[in-house]
Amino acid sequence: MVKSPTHPSSRDRAVARVREIIGELKVLSAAFPDLHDSFDEDELPVMFLIRRDAARVQPRSPRQGRSVRPAGPTLKRKRGKVKT
Repeated sequence: MVKSPTHPSSRDRAVARVREIIGELKVLSAAFPDLHDSFDEDELPVMFLIRRDAARVQPRSPRQGRSVRPAGPTLKRKRGKVKT
């Protein structure tokens, strides 16, 4: 099958589309300013700071080797057949 020079191939169309998307991304990134320096951490709401700092804290694991015992006396069950 002979390739027609008048019809662009799928690859050529894909390359053109990628170039178009990259151009659009460049325009969008230039249109919006960098927001990293647009706020001061001291001006953040208190609840936001509390939640952010709470997420950073790692929960402590219980000490290994200790068994948890219920409060009060424990009842021992006899093992064996159950009478009905």
